[in-house]
Amino acid sequence: MTAANKVYNAVTAATLTGTAAIAVLGTDAVTLGGVGAGVFANKNVGTGKAVTVTGYTISGVDAGNYILIQPASLTANITAANLAVTGVTAANKVYDTTTAATLTGTAAISPFSLDAVTLGGVGVGAFANKNVGAAKAVTVTGYTISGVDAGNYILVQPAPTANITAATLTVTGVTAANKVYDTTTAATLTGTAAIAPLGTDAVTLGGVGVGAFANKNVGVGKAVTVTGYAISGIDAANYILVQPAPTANITAANLAVTGVTAANKTYDATTTATLVGTAAIAPIVGDIVTLGGVGVGVFADPNVGIAKPVSVTGYTISGTDAANYNLIQPTGLTADITAAVLTTAATVTASNASKIYGNTYILGTTAFTVTGLLNGDTISSVTLTSTGAVSTANAGSYAIIPSNA
Repeated sequence: MTAANKVYNAVTAATLTGTAAIAVLGTDAVTLGGVGAGVFANKNVGTGKAVTVTGYTISGVDAGNYILIQPASLTANITAANLAVTGVTAANKVYDTTTAATLTGTAAISPFSLDAVTLGGVGVGAFANKNVGAAKAVTVTGYTISGVDAGNYILVQPAPTANITAATLTVTGVTAANKVYDTTTAATLTGTAAIAPLGTDAVTLGGVGVGAFANKNVGVGKAVTVTGYAISGIDAANYILVQPAPTANITAANLAVTGVTAANKTYDATTTATLVGTAAIAPIVGDIVTLGGVGVGVFADPNVGIAKPVSVTGYTISGTDAANYNLIQPTGLTADITAAVLTTAATVTASNASKIYGNTYILGTTAFTVTGLLNGDTISSVTLTSTGAVSTANAGSYAIIPSNA
């Protein structure tokens, strides 16, 4: 008969093992009965603790001749019970190069009923390593127990798990250059790409950045998507690389109207210029742009001149891709305005002039006035290129006949 070791359970009961037996003298008739019950002197943890046994009995013809001795010298161990701290979890965190884990919840214990055990201390959590991972074990230390019955327990610290998720690592120093519309979404990146990993982490930036606008069209502050940069190194797996996100402008491309010239003209007192030729445009291949409108040419002034600049307005563009272009009206056009011939419709009158009777020309003059010119033009001074002819040789007041009539 022996007593079994047990884990502390706040009672003194001891479990007996083996088969109880007695040894009587000779052929005496004595029978062992009853059920043995073992009891520790107290409930507390201990080694080689004495176990008292009761409950066995004897009977039979010769039983009165014996005093039954219950099993003695039985010992067993009571080992401390585990007392787990509950109610504590560990919070997920973003990678920060440390193993520190933040504990959440309210720590609690559940000792056996009536046991006086108090939980104290402050829990401190730590991951096994700093690296990114899911459901990583968190080791907790710092909780303690005290009280009359604390010695009967082994405090089991919480064993939560939590995730360490990758930290973002943004590529900086990269911008996108503005460009003139070219029908592509390609964006040119400028600057020097760089990263700033945490602490002393070994992370290297590599790859070649490639920029792309969302579409080809003209716009201001257009987002540019960048791909191509990558990271490597011992600690690279702890980061999610964030590509740069620059913006840039796509400005309209110039689209010149060609094929148009301005015609020379004779002075007519207006600035109107006549355009000749067939207007045309040459958008970038594949674009849908249609030329419309009617070109109108204008001299800067109506006066006679050689290679006078002509400005043009009136042409327009339409179509799916028209908004991506600045239409440039025909430029660099010039034309001549030559002097108008003075016709007999104009009258040149001389003042303070005289002629000799019998002559058909003016002898001398100091001033002339001209009426009947184009568009109400007036001329207060005339220089004759030949003798001013009059209509008759007789004396009187006469109009001069224009020499180029």
